[in-house]
Amino acid sequence: MSVSLRLDDETCERLLPREFLDIMRKKFKDRCNELTIYRVIESPATGWRTKSIKWADIELVRDGRQLNVKDLARTLNLEYISYEDLMAVFFDPRASKTNITGDKLIIVKPLKRHITWVLTPISW
Repeated sequence: MSVSLRLDDETCERLLPREFLDIMRKKFKDRCNELTIYRVIESPATGWRTKSIKWADIELVRDGRQLNVKDLARTLNLEYISYEDLMAVFFDPRASKTNITGDKLIIVKPLKRHITWVLTPISW
């Protein structure tokens, strides 16, 4: 069974970080609010299994497995850096490994928590 939903802007803003949603709006325009879920019944004993979940054209779940942060960053053409205990996704198109500027998503792997930093210029 497949179901497609068109989410309102308020719902999207509750589900996704603002920086990610801004990129989705630029990349997918009017399709950025589309969510498609495909599930199958494996057997009466085990019940439903999620085959895929797509947000616009991005498969967040494929064959029951979540898209990892690195693949998501690659799909959206974002700079991505991974260290032993940290992962960082940079939302600023000017960002690079040597110019870590702008909005970013930092994930601390052992804690499985994220911190979003928003850097703004300081005026004196």
